[in-house]
Amino acid sequence: MDAGSDHVDLCVCFAGSFQNTDDNTCQLCARGRYKTTKGMQACDFCGVGATLNHYGQDEIGATTQDHCVLCPDNSGQVEALVGSTYVMDDVTKCLCFPGHDSFTPIDGCDTCAEDEQLYAAYTFKLGTNNNECQFCQDGDYFTASNQACVTCELLDEDNERHTALAVNSLDTALRWGVDEGDCVCRLGFHRVGDACFECSTGTFRNVTETLVCTDCGYNEYQDQTASLNCTFCPPNSHTNGTGKSMEQDCLCDAGYELDDQQHICNACPAGKFSPHGSNVCEECPENTFSLSTAASCTSCGVNERSLPNSPSQAHCNCLPGFGNQPCSPCANASYSPGGVPETDQYPACTPCPNFKTSPTQSDAITDCYCLPGYGGDNGLVHAQPCTLCINGKYSTGYSLSPCRLCGFGAISDPEEGATSFDACQCNAELGLKEES
Repeated sequence: MDAGSDHVDLCVCFAGSFQNTDDNTCQLCARGRYKTTKGMQACDFCGVGATLNHYGQDEIGATTQDHCVLCPDNSGQVEALVGSTYVMDDVTKCLCFPGHDSFTPIDGCDTCAEDEQLYAAYTFKLGTNNNECQFCQDGDYFTASNQACVTCELLDEDNERHTALAVNSLDTALRWGVDEGDCVCRLGFHRVGDACFECSTGTFRNVTETLVCTDCGYNEYQDQTASLNCTFCPPNSHTNGTGKSMEQDCLCDAGYELDDQQHICNACPAGKFSPHGSNVCEECPENTFSLSTAASCTSCGVNERSLPNSPSQAHCNCLPGFGNQPCSPCANASYSPGGVPETDQYPACTPCPNFKTSPTQSDAITDCYCLPGYGGDNGLVHAQPCTLCINGKYSTGYSLSPCRLCGFGAISDPEEGATSFDACQCNAELGLKEES
């Protein structure tokens, strides 16, 4: 009250105090508040105006702003929230600014990036509070530590939105992005620039962290766009590479041929073959054979033969002039017409009739001729043996002619089996002699 005041209404509270309207008494300003002048008005709050982000410390009844102490680093409170319901009366009323956490009364708050967790540089926190910094939720990407994450959104060629899809470029197992570049397209699409495009035919995409479309693998194809997988080739077929876009790119496996109508591969029957990628079964040539689903024909053994289109090894048999197993050339004085498929593949060589011989590798009885000193019947009966030339006859052999006469009154020496005309001589007992 000023000197000379004459009424109680002229009484006012000193600096550092305010009027309590309940009992009209003056009370000291509480901690976190101050009043620099006398009067009945309320005390001012620390944390407002010039004392923004300050708190009151120690004494009550503060008369200067010095009562308000600056909050520790990176902490304070939103000015609009400070008031009778939230008084900055203790250091603990200081809260971390956006983009900061881990408050301590001494050191204040750290930036989100200073947290010890992996990839802390990409955490954020909104508002002034003591919440912990956090990562973006799945499908969002990071912008700044004190700003909200943004939901991924890309457009495709049809202006359809691909939203809330991301693959972290630091760790592909994470589904939030470090920036907008980590936003990805729906499966079946891939990102080019800032847009989504369908996977082309022959490709697919079915794994989120695989950012590009992948070629269909061997023995697969895909004839549709925007595909999540590829289609296997029909049974018994394959492709000659990857990234195939049509079923027609599937070629029959070796040993199979294509049915154009149904586009299926059927097994080559025995006696035919189909090499890799041919799609057509062909007949095995002579002297070879094949079983079913053969990629190539198998040659018969040495000195063996077979007809074209032979369906098994049982159709291989000895060539004419060969016999036994393995097929070997018939020796002198024997012959073989060759084997018979399935029933007599490896016949033994047949001996020539008695007193006949033949060249090696003979293939018929007609190759058998009389030995020297033996005569035949002019080949009238090839199975007949040759007969020994008697006295007065001779044979040089190697034909089927009868023995030849030495001449009138001539004998032979030796008396039987003479092999040349030189064995002929005059019969002295008949008083004959050779003219000089």
